[in-house]
Amino acid sequence: MTFRNIEIFLSICENENSVTKAAQKLMISQPSATAALKDIENELGVPLFDRLGRKLYLNEAGKKFQDYALRIHNLEESMEQTFHEWKSHESIHMGASLTIGGRYLVPYIQKYKTDHPDVMVQSVVEPSLNLEQKILKNIIDFAIVEIPVVHPLLKEIPFLEEELVAIEPLAWPFQSMKMEELMQQPLLLRNRGSGTRDIIDEVFKEHQFFVQPVMESFSEMAIINGVEAGMGISILPYSVAAEAIRQKKVRMLSLTDVHFPQRFCVVYHKEKVLSENMLDFIQLVTGSAFCYY
Repeated sequence: MTFRNIEIFLSICENENSVTKAAQKLMISQPSATAALKDIENELGVPLFDRLGRKLYLNEAGKKFQDYALRIHNLEESMEQTFHEWKSHESIHMGASLTIGGRYLVPYIQKYKTDHPDVMVQSVVEPSLNLEQKILKNIIDFAIVEIPVVHPLLKEIPFLEEELVAIEPLAWPFQSMKMEELMQQPLLLRNRGSGTRDIIDEVFKEHQFFVQPVMESFSEMAIINGVEAGMGISILPYSVAAEAIRQKKVRMLSLTDVHFPQRFCVVYHKEKVLSENMLDFIQLVTGSAFCYY
């Protein structure tokens, strides 16, 4: 039984039990309206109208069906209205890595809410690998991370690249060094599982060196404070270390034969149907529209 047949039945009832008037109201042919009514009666197994002469009279079964039909019709209208307004009342579930969450997430959300005040944005800030698992389990819609993804079901949209930089205590004698020398220094690094640490570990791995830092921390500020106190060298995003460098709390260390590229990207499940609101947020982050199909 189709919604269209129910609509035709209700129109017959509303138009003096006249199939002709209902057909005219719905702008369909009279045979089509008659066929729709017969389809309903055949499916239910009972007549809904008593046919006396050339007129139809709604019988008891018809009245009962009319009650159900009205409820179905009202529910359909309510459903259509709900989803017609869905765009402006949708909730977006997104994630950001620790680095991005600490520096960029709040401005992104504030800017988005300016243009989409009725859309709820729910965010989680966790290590990049945790966010990938949440995307795969459909817990979040997409995430902003700073490491390339390798899972075959995930797709990424790169939008920003910057270098990680080395910083050292002001009292230290170095101003530049090679990778081989860096490997011999005490290192203060981000925690394992963070995008920044993954980049560092990968570069060291290419040089066949296993990192054993003297300090690991979720807090970039704690690492900077440790460098300032003379504990060792760190490798951090320039945007994180820039203020401490400017205030002469630490000094940038030039690495002459190695670099640590950091690429930010939006990650989502390749089979996920991204809504228009989600695409708007991603466009805000990446600065450009895209087709994800």
